[in-house]
Amino acid sequence: MEVVSGSAVQAVDYRMSIDCSTFSEADRQKAVELGLNYCGALGFSSRGQNTNNCGTASVYVDRVNSNRARISWGLHSTAGNIVGHTLELNYGPAISGSFPQVGVDMSPDVTGSYIPPGTLPSSAQMGATVGGSVGILGWTFYCTVYASEPVHRISFVRQQRGRRPRRADA
Repeated sequence: MEVVSGSAVQAVDYRMSIDCSTFSEADRQKAVELGLNYCGALGFSSRGQNTNNCGTASVYVDRVNSNRARISWGLHSTAGNIVGHTLELNYGPAISGSFPQVGVDMSPDVTGSYIPPGTLPSSAQMGATVGGSVGILGWTFYCTVYASEPVHRISFVRQQRGRRPRRADA
């Protein structure tokens, strides 16, 4: 798990892991050819090592404006291009709900955001999770995705507007 900080947002990255129950014989042969011990393909224990890592997933919640929330998510594959994703976003408690996200991709990096319906109170508490799976180009296995941002206060900071210039004839 890695913490990524921004000016107003703090996201936590979680590892995406290979779902070894979807790891086929073709995947095992390819892993052996590439010297990768995915799902124990090389025949030795991977205890103490994360050899089933296929990237990172992150999710965070912030405000779009004074009364709307935004849930943003990102996936980064280290195993190859992501060819498709099936995700479920869950969020709450100020505004609670879930949102399915399905897409066809061809990139190692996939991002998205969702603005849930509803009006946020000024001192809203929100958190989110994203979970599901992604397919990787050239492999038949799926990578399991899970990331969570704990419930926290999301504030809206109004930007100061500059003063209007005075008219010369005033």
